[in-house]
Parts: sequence; structure tokens; C-alpha cells
Amino acid sequence: EKPWGTTHALMACRNQIDAPFMICNADDYYGPDAFKKMYDFLKNEAKDGEYGMIGYVLENTLTDHGTVTRGVCENEGGYLSAITEIQKIRKSATGAEYEKDDQWAACDNGTLASMNFWGFSTDIFDHIDVAMEKFKAEELARNPLKAECYLPSVVGELLENGKITVKVQECPDKWFGVTYKEDAPEVRKSIKEL
Repeated sequence: EKPWGTTHALMACRNQIDAPFMICNADDYYGPDAFKKMYDFLKNEAKDGEYGMIGYVLENTLTDHGTVTRGVCENEGGYLSAITEIQKIRKSATGAEYEKDDQWAACDNGTLASMNFWGFSTDIFDHIDVAMEKFKAEELARNPLKAECYLPSVVGELLENGKITVKVQECPDKWFGVTYKEDAPEVRKSIKEL
């Protein structure tokens, strides 16, 4: 009755994919640089357990109309070392801030965020089968109407357990999308300018 998040969306494609592939959100604008970088990665570097992602500067991914959820990334030497799904991130006078324990804390300027632009080889499906079973048994049982299995969280757990590596490619483009209906006029204007 209800989709269960980005991992569930990826599972829906499994019988259509037989080679390295990319996945991104259909309702976001990522910019041409992201697609070129991901194409080059998939063509030349992707293999089992070695994935890629496009990282955006967090401040370039925020809306003027409320808070957002982002996969905040830590990277070392061009590889993702950790990713944390943080809810309630918003613009601040100095960049970005997030809610923690009912207080607003500043994010470091230049922090990279995942905008769900990933490059995978087909072995990811074995990993997400396990993640979805765990999700159904734990999260879905606790909150059947709102639970989602976020792809960045699955990737983060795989990283933590040393099962994968993820090459991070920073994208200088400004990401934009319609998180709130009030975002639509600005998105239309930006697309027209392009």
C-alpha cells in the first residue's frame, strides 16, 4: 500500500539490471557534471563491492521553505568513510544547521551530502535483500505507516561492516528539487535559465 523508501525502489528494478548502473531520484535536478562523472565511473571503475556516489556541498542542497533530510557524508582520500541520515537540516545565516536534542547545531561549511545519486554493480541486490528483511522485521513492525528503508543508511551500514567501498565524486553544481510546493516556482525559473 505504501512504498518503503529508496531501498525498496531499487529492489523494484532488480530483474531489469544486469550490468553496473546508476540510480538517482526522478524529482531532482542534478546537473550535467554529475551524469558525466557517474558514466565515467561506471564505465571504468565499478565492480562488485566497489561503488560510487556523487556528493553535493550541503549548503547547495537546501530549500528556503523548511527543513530537509540529507545523508551527511564523511570522506577520506576520496572514499566515503561514513554516511549519516540526518533529518531536519535547514539554511542558516552561515550555511546549514540541524536539529539535535531540541537545539540547532551548525554544520561544517563544505560538508558533502548524498542526494541519492549512486553507482552500483549488481551485487548490491544481495546486500539490499538482507537490509530489507531486517527493515521489515524491525522498522516496519514498529511504524508500519511511516517506516522507510533509506538507501544511504543501507550503504552506511555496509561501509561500517567493511563490505564495500564507495568512491566520492564532488559535484560543483547546485542541486535543486521540489521538497515543498513553495519550491516549484524557483525550480521552474532555474530550469528555464538553463
